[in-house]
Amino acid sequence: MRQRSRSSASFALIALLVCAAPSAVRAQNVGQLLTEARAQLDSMNTDAAAVLLRRVLDPLSGAGAPERVRGFVLLGIVQLVIDQPDSARLAFREALRLEPGLRVDSLSGLHPYLLTTFVAEKNALALAQRTQVEARPDTARGAAVVPPARQPQSGPGATAAAHREGSIELSVGAGVLFIDHWSSILSSLNAVGSRRGLMFGSLWRVGYNFTEKLGVSLGFGIGIGGSAAVGSPFAALTYTPGLNRKMSPFFTAGLGMTQVGGHDAYGPHAGVGVRSMIGEKLALRVESRIDLPRFTDLLNSHGVREEFVAGTFSATLGLSYFMGGAPRRASRR
Repeated sequence: MRQRSRSSASFALIALLVCAAPSAVRAQNVGQLLTEARAQLDSMNTDAAAVLLRRVLDPLSGAGAPERVRGFVLLGIVQLVIDQPDSARLAFREALRLEPGLRVDSLSGLHPYLLTTFVAEKNALALAQRTQVEARPDTARGAAVVPPARQPQSGPGATAAAHREGSIELSVGAGVLFIDHWSSILSSLNAVGSRRGLMFGSLWRVGYNFTEKLGVSLGFGIGIGGSAAVGSPFAALTYTPGLNRKMSPFFTAGLGMTQVGGHDAYGPHAGVGVRSMIGEKLALRVESRIDLPRFTDLLNSHGVREEFVAGTFSATLGLSYFMGGAPRRASRR
């Protein structure tokens, strides 16, 4: 009799282990799928990430509520990356149905529109639920409805949430240029034109932003004054206190060359300006600069070689376009 009881207990234990083993394996597989999906999303392999997340969200996957919440959030981010905001909101809605108090602040670096889209869907879902409650005839009059907790949002157009570290910046501008000693330069070149040194010019620049504060650039400026043209290739360092802000002042300094009629002069330059973002990648750029080229080989009207610094002042208005710049990696959930 005792042996039969032991056999029954052993059989029950084996049956329990057999039933529990698939659940443990499924839970482990779901966790691995979520980890791999996040890695694919970090690498911007959105198709692979979406396939893995749909396997997690399959009813037969055995995923629990926390795994399904994470799967829907990551799927919503994938939809934002591929420019499908409506599908993203549907995914966020499913996550919020499972966890109404859900927050996604730690993932905000994965996409500049994540917080604004998620909060909009959270507020819309809360409003719909509140409307349903108020429409019920048995709802107690005067019952308090607690509004959803506010989450931090990005600025207009979410441009302040963008991360432009590691981006290439292409800039072009047009404006006015003033060159000191311009009359002496024209006389030396036997050129005609206005002696005031004021002319129209343009500026072209390509830069690379190493960090949110520091970047380098190469550029070329040109001005036309009478029959003489002024060219000024240059290299510069750029310091920006906050490259990712909607409006960001910046400061430049470097070395350049001023070319007039086959004569070259070298010297330092410095400038100050401001960018104002008018889109996620496009900014209005206002800049002023002073160059101090030193001419050493020009002859005056008496045939005597002159040496002088021709201070060059410029002011331009233009546009900057940002290319690339990987999103900041958020910590894994």
